[in-house]
Amino acid sequence: EGTSSLIFGDAEHQYDSAFEGTFRNFDRVEAAQGSSVTFASITNDNVGEALALGGEGEINVTALKLSDGTLTIDGGTVSIDSIDVSESGKLSLHGGTLRSASDQLFTQSLGEAYEATNAGSLKDGLELRSGTLAVTDESYNLGYAASAASLVDAGNVTLVFTGDLINTTDGSVRSE
Repeated sequence: EGTSSLIFGDAEHQYDSAFEGTFRNFDRVEAAQGSSVTFASITNDNVGEALALGGEGEINVTALKLSDGTLTIDGGTVSIDSIDVSESGKLSLHGGTLRSASDQLFTQSLGEAYEATNAGSLKDGLELRSGTLAVTDESYNLGYAASAASLVDAGNVTLVFTGDLINTTDGSVRSE
């Protein structure tokens, strides 16, 4: 059985825009190296039973709402602003990079003052197999980073925080 792919850009032509159309019944969506595509939303209708996001470029999703099927990230960089996975839906990181804020990835967010030191647990429906999980909050602290790392410790997943490391005692930014 063949696969059907929706590919944005190629080696010679880069795509850098929002995709305003609709898509369904694809197995893969890819952004080629140097390309960036933005989707306002990805839902059950787009994913079906299974959909893989990948390539070597960037895929940006404003809202993921999934209650059925599996969305797998297996390459490139996928940024998701709002993650709502429920019922039998699954978001699986299996290569590439997933970028999102702490409140979308963990049951306890860093909070407005970035003072939380316990990430709680991974959000339901989030599966981490391999790749990089990038937490995009503006700031973070070492206690929260250690708590999140204990939840991600699958051996094949790298956890990174993209914001400023702050001192939770006085709120100052550490410059190490």
